[in-house]
Amino acid sequence: MENTSTEEDIFVPTGDCESVSVVGTALTGGLNPFQRHCGLLCDLVVAYRIVTPAGVPLDVTPESDNALFKALRGAGGSNFGVVLSVTLKVEKVPRARPMVGVDLEWDIEEATAVWQGWGAFAAQCDDRLVLQIDMCRTRLSASGIFLGDETELQGLLDSSTLPAWQHMRCTKHDGTSFWTQFTYNDDVACRWKNFGILLDQAPGPELIEALRVLLNDVPFPALDVNIMCLPGGGMVAQPGSSTSFPWRNHVGALQIIARWRQPHEDQAALGWACRVRALFGLAADSSSEDGDTRFATQHFDPSPLHLYAGWPLAEQSRQDAMERYYGDNVSELRRVKVRVDPENVFRCPQSIDGT
Repeated sequence: MENTSTEEDIFVPTGDCESVSVVGTALTGGLNPFQRHCGLLCDLVVAYRIVTPAGVPLDVTPESDNALFKALRGAGGSNFGVVLSVTLKVEKVPRARPMVGVDLEWDIEEATAVWQGWGAFAAQCDDRLVLQIDMCRTRLSASGIFLGDETELQGLLDSSTLPAWQHMRCTKHDGTSFWTQFTYNDDVACRWKNFGILLDQAPGPELIEALRVLLNDVPFPALDVNIMCLPGGGMVAQPGSSTSFPWRNHVGALQIIARWRQPHEDQAALGWACRVRALFGLAADSSSEDGDTRFATQHFDPSPLHLYAGWPLAEQSRQDAMERYYGDNVSELRRVKVRVDPENVFRCPQSIDGT
């Protein structure tokens, strides 16, 4: 799709994971590297074609069924039917429009200053720039896409609240290559665990230090861990009530991803992932079983907890999941569920119920 759209001088802001389809991204909301400029992917959907639980093909638009259309825009996964296709509103752009990728690097010891500088800058700057921060055990960096030229980008960064970086690299992109800017989301074949939340404020020093402790305490060297945060902001032009994704004012989408390769490493890796959830009060801290209490006191309370349906979290009840994914939209989503799928044909442990 990206190849075709570039050839036709149109632009669609897809996600940055190759294995996640455009349809799947649009059904859960559609966080993407261009969201501050173009909005969420679900904002650009103008029609869905689905097969209902009764086996009936149905074209869903605001005119034909506005309630179901809104439900599919952000809460469409595993809830209302089989989605065959989506029709997207696209942006006509000149083929020569500049698109620049940027990579910045700092010493890991500057973590607190970089995260705080990023928090004051990334969600309030020019909406053509999405700058994602990335932290691993030995490296702290930021990667982003700017819909403009390199001179403009340099001016934005020079006037930012980010501390001085050690290295900077700029790369010209088009609609077929931008996703390579985010190398960690290339879905290499491995075993992995993901945790993500939507933050109402940038991480403070206490949380940053707790995350660094987690990074430095991985159970085996081959466990590859990356902590990243995609900035929010700039998405409020589309009223939250027009979709089922309610958290448009979030400052950042924090993801913690662990990857490993061998089955015999599963227990240790999943135990470490449990520590991540314990940090946010979402799981029991397994470290206490062996007398290690370092994580038990490092509890970060992001109340109220806001989650993205595209990053499902198993350690929660169905009721908590619905409220954390969909906020005030839950009651309306339940009414749509009862009307469209009264037998609850489409379901999973965290799908919308009609009760």
